This record gives sequence, structure tokens and C-alpha cells, in this order.
Amino acid sequence: VRPVRVILLGFGAVGSSTAYNFIQIDRQRNPQKDLQRKSEGSCVVGICDEEGFVVSREGVPVSELLEWRARKVETMQKEGKTASEIRRVGKRCYHEEFNFSAPNTRIYSHKRKESESDDDYLCRFIKLAGPAEVFCPCATSY
Repeated sequence: VRPVRVILLGFGAVGSSTAYNFIQIDRQRNPQKDLQRKSEGSCVVGICDEEGFVVSREGVPVSELLEWRARKVETMQKEGKTASEIRRVGKRCYHEEFNFSAPNTRIYSHKRKESESDDDYLCRFIKLAGPAEVFCPCATSY
């Protein structure tokens, strides 16, 4: 069975919950499978936010990204960062200092070019993420 490939536009409350739920569905269907690289079920191949995007044709390690983001927000809270600074990090998939540790998985992080139009940026993201059966527009605007 071929995986259902998913692209997410936005990684705030809606986008990250959607990604999380795709992983949970796979865990229920295939509890023994390696959820980072699977041959059936769903596979999030691209996540985009307004600052950058992450793509992997083998599947973005969503759980790892969500765990890192939760730790980053907790650290920022302890450091006394403002609520708006924390919210900004809390809805991003692209972070320059984040390094994925998924073995044997090619993961590409791309920062948005300053001069790039919204249309050009989204076209570049979709082209690099590759074909997908499901496109989830989870962002309010870009």
C-alpha cells in the first residue's frame, strides 16, 4: 500500500495538530511500524510556515519537531521571554538551530528568501516537497 503523502501549509495550532493527528492515526493502525519512514498509512512530506519550510520525501519526523518546539517554548518561558516571542516560535516549523536526528532520512530545511513573493515561495515549497495526495491549508495568510 502506498502512503498518503501530506503537505501542510502552516504549523500553528491547526497545522501542528493536523500533523500530530496523522501520526496518531498511523500509530493506531500500525503500532509496530517505524513512523519516521513508513510504507503505508500517511506521511507528512512537507511543512511550511511564513519564515521557512521543511521537506522530506521519506517523511518529516513530526514527533521530533513537536518535542523540540515544546522544549524551546519551555526554555523561553524560563528565560522570561514575552508572550509574543513565545507565540512566534510556537507556530514555526522552520528553526535555524534545529537539527533533525532521523537516521537515513534526507530532510531539507529552507529559509524564505527576503525578496521572494508569496506565490514564488509557495511554489518552491510545493515543488521541493514533491507530489502529495493531501494538501492542508492551515495558515491564515502569508
